[in-house]
Amino acid sequence: MIFIYIYFFQPKPVQHIATNSIQISKEIPSSKSAGSAPAQAAQKSPEMNALAAKTVELKNEKVVLELSGLGSVKSAEFLDFKVSAKDHSPTIQSFGERGFNSEILKTSLGIPQWRLVSSSESELQYQATIGKLNVTRRIQLEPNSYILHFTDEITNSGAESVRSDLGITLHHTSNLKNAPSGFWKLFLPQTDLNEFVFLQDGSITRKPIEHLGSAFEKHELFSWAGFGHKYFFYGLIPGNISFTDIKLETNADLFSTGSLALSDKQIAPGETANYSYKYYLGPKEMPELKKASPDLQKVIDYGDWIGPIARFLLSILHLFYSIIPNYGVAIILLTILVKAVLYPLAYKSAVSMRKLQLVQPKMKEIREKYKNDKARMNSEMMSLYKTEKVNPIGGCLPLLLQMPVFFALYRVFFSSIELRQAPFFGWIQDLSVHDPLFVTPILMTALMWYQTKITPTPPAAEDNETVRVQKAMMKWMPIVFGLIMIFLPAGLTLYFLVNALLSVVQQVYLNKKLEKEFPISAKA
Repeated sequence: MIFIYIYFFQPKPVQHIATNSIQISKEIPSSKSAGSAPAQAAQKSPEMNALAAKTVELKNEKVVLELSGLGSVKSAEFLDFKVSAKDHSPTIQSFGERGFNSEILKTSLGIPQWRLVSSSESELQYQATIGKLNVTRRIQLEPNSYILHFTDEITNSGAESVRSDLGITLHHTSNLKNAPSGFWKLFLPQTDLNEFVFLQDGSITRKPIEHLGSAFEKHELFSWAGFGHKYFFYGLIPGNISFTDIKLETNADLFSTGSLALSDKQIAPGETANYSYKYYLGPKEMPELKKASPDLQKVIDYGDWIGPIARFLLSILHLFYSIIPNYGVAIILLTILVKAVLYPLAYKSAVSMRKLQLVQPKMKEIREKYKNDKARMNSEMMSLYKTEKVNPIGGCLPLLLQMPVFFALYRVFFSSIELRQAPFFGWIQDLSVHDPLFVTPILMTALMWYQTKITPTPPAAEDNETVRVQKAMMKWMPIVFGLIMIFLPAGLTLYFLVNALLSVVQQVYLNKKLEKEFPISAKA
């Protein structure tokens, strides 16, 4: 079943190297207010150009942001996330020369020419004057978070109303190689993602950059939007700003442009207008995402129908980790817990198979007696099942009920940043990548093979083609499954290894238990 899920439902694997550019932008409409100055292009004064060339730094306990003098993020250094298990220096995301974000505030009297009036370790303040407009901008890195908060304030001290528009552009640099398709994607891990993600009316939409072969437009009210990687997210979260249009375009070189239509404001004489918005530049950790927005946690792709199950299992993993701070041990404890919870289903399945073995002689007699009357044969079979209280599909239903749990765990191990570079012991120093010595997949394959040898199979009255196919599947499934698991995350392989070990122990116990409860005669 995990084979089916990997092949048809897992996210496409994508390689990521920073070279090309992806952009989200909005063309600011020109003002139409009576008596307003002509619309101006977003040109900077020499002072603004000098400020843009300047480099400033904002930092807190979690992140160090390098910004241009105008507030465009050039790079983000994540202090709690190292480059690799061997390289312990902090992970750095570079956004190139243009930076991640740029903001253009337009008014019917012109464009502010900012001047930096104060700076500190966590805050920048700007001011500008346009006629009778006093404009201020505050950029603040919120403490102990990955949130960069912008506040623009426009005070109209003139005698006429003024119109303002705010345009925001997000730049994201990437080079995406084509993901392997077909059979080969079974053996390659999902190394990274590059997708444009937005939330609209509580529903999340993901647009993989490499799949944007044509323009995409949507005219709705959106909650947030940005770029998602496997473990990190960089996006815009409006505060008192609403944007109602998204347009995404991409060319053959994967250069994509997305346009967001933001709201405009009319500022009466003596009034003050505010634009409040924030950027999240950080890991896909649920507690951190919730700080930025309650629904931003949906950016983590745990799937739609299995998402709630995946989040619940992840919370249990967090609980075990808080007791024993080792995610490998937490995975083992989670596997034991899942196995214990699902034991009643496994027992029911084993009992069902055992009962089928007990009534096998009677089933064979009915087949022989009514082999020329299929309708009567089926009728007699149903009567036999009812009399003997046997459910022919009783062994399958418990397995089907377990499938959502397995799929949810698969998503947890693939998408949770908690397992990124998380060590277990010995040679396994990163549970998010494959076992470098392939010990766990080999042991898992061996245990699965042994389990097939000791697990009773559904009985058959004679050796037919169906039975032969079933035997072949039981023979080759451990090998095929082992090949699939070779390059999957060590955390996932560890789970299946422990699960296979527990399954062997459980099957030996059930075989002995059912031999006593439902003895089968030599004739049967």
